Amino acid sequence: EGRRMLWDLIQQFQLGEARNQASSLEERVAYLEGKVERNERVMVELIGYLEKREGRDLDGGGVVG
Repeated sequence: EGRRMLWDLIQQFQLGEARNQASSLEERVAYLEGKVERNERVMVELIGYLEKREGRDLDGGGVVG
């Protein structure tokens, strides 16, 4: 599970690097907002995985995993 999340993160980075810059400011903002949302999802999944693996609350949420 952890390897899959890491691979997803790497793929997201590679996809972002492969894209050409958007032709308008609105497109660029929409692209960046989507990128932030994807990164947040990956981080939440990664923190959950690490919390389960370590058996402790790493993000201060009061719950492990």
